[in-house]
Amino acid sequence: MIYPFTFEDVRKAIKNGQDTTNQYVAVTIRGQAVLVSLNEMQADKSPYATRTPEAYNLGNDYIGPAAAADDYHVETVYEQLTSAGINSKRLGDIVWM
Repeated sequence: MIYPFTFEDVRKAIKNGQDTTNQYVAVTIRGQAVLVSLNEMQADKSPYATRTPEAYNLGNDYIGPAAAADDYHVETVYEQLTSAGINSKRLGDIVWM
């Protein structure tokens, strides 16, 4: 089932993450916002419709509860995901709300 991801889905993914590894915020081909480690993304083990342009380095406070509370940061990540997704060859039927 493919479902739309929302601004709040991106916030939740960021909030539930641990700032202990380099990672991307990505969207699966099913439309789920998730965090993906740099190593996993480089190995391309799972298909993602889109991801942030750069990985967030560990310890920089871009992932975790404090980062999720920053509306500007979450909005920036959300906009990166939706903008990148428009050009994705793996986009499929994902819808942004």
